[in-house]
Amino acid sequence: MQSQVENQRSILHTNLISIDRPDSSQLVDLHVYIIPKKVWKNRQNLAENEVIKHAISVGFVHVPESLTIYELRQYINNICGEEDYFPKEFSYLRSVGRCLTKVKHHQEKELKVKNYRPPMTFAPEIYILGKHHNDDPSILENKKDYLIRELTMSESLTNSQTWIKPMDGPSLLHPLFNHNYIQETSTVIPTFSKIKRHSTRSNESNTRNSAKLRGEQERLYLLQKELARKRHELEEQHEKEKAAVKIQTAFRNYRYRRHTKQQQQQEVEAIKYERLQKERRKSIYQTNDEENKTHDAVKLLKRLKILKAKRIVLETNRRIIVHQLSQLHSEITIRRREETDLWRQKYFIEKNQIKILDKQDRIPSVHNYL
Repeated sequence: MQSQVENQRSILHTNLISIDRPDSSQLVDLHVYIIPKKVWKNRQNLAENEVIKHAISVGFVHVPESLTIYELRQYINNICGEEDYFPKEFSYLRSVGRCLTKVKHHQEKELKVKNYRPPMTFAPEIYILGKHHNDDPSILENKKDYLIRELTMSESLTNSQTWIKPMDGPSLLHPLFNHNYIQETSTVIPTFSKIKRHSTRSNESNTRNSAKLRGEQERLYLLQKELARKRHELEEQHEKEKAAVKIQTAFRNYRYRRHTKQQQQQEVEAIKYERLQKERRKSIYQTNDEENKTHDAVKLLKRLKILKAKRIVLETNRRIIVHQLSQLHSEITIRRREETDLWRQKYFIEKNQIKILDKQDRIPSVHNYL
């Protein structure tokens, strides 16, 4: 009894071990790389696949392939977090198409380690990117709202004012995008950003952020200037297209009017020609009718005389032909009778000769018999 209990305990213990620890055949090695921040494009929020050659290796992890990359964070922090250059917070990257892009938080619970192994990828590798100090969602949202608000204000003002061509100097823009105004506001914007940043950031990061914002505003100024130039070009092109359309419509109308006028003239000429033809046919018919009325009686008499003469000739010819046929018939009958008489005479002569010959042949035969 005691041995059975011990066996059951050992079986339970082995089952617990097998449940707690995954099978070593299901564990895979995954190489972890860090993509440097200098090659990451913040404005486009991506990096080209060629930046992989600049990646920094931080080691590898030995984990189950069914593990999600959200759970993989703990393994990576435990194994690779001791390195000095390893970031405290990082985002996963995934190669989709021609570039690397960030994996969203909800996607980390869907993607697994097996999605980063062949044949899903070229090699069992995973790339991470350290988070910037200004990647906080609240700071990014405030910065975005501020830039959008300034852009909408500048657009409304530029739409309402008339542009002055750069004859003696640059075109007049909103003061926000004036270079002097940028220098004045560059001292105010850092105070705005200091309020929104975490208190734990150092003065060095604040100056770096202010420099970034100053560069961003200069970029926006140049972008607005370029947009104004393009808008002016588009307006000129639109005016040219309008003028071309007007010229084309005027030419089409002129051609249409000329064509309709020519068509109307042709129709009038055709109607006149038809009327003249009708009148001519009518006059010809009337003259022919009058001539026919005067000459009808004479023509009829002449025709009757001709018909009578033809009839007389035909009757004489008929009588002659009938007479000739009757003569031929009588001659044929006479010849037939003569032929029949000759045939009868020949027949009787031949018959008599045959009888005589028969008698002559019988007499010697009788003598011979006797």
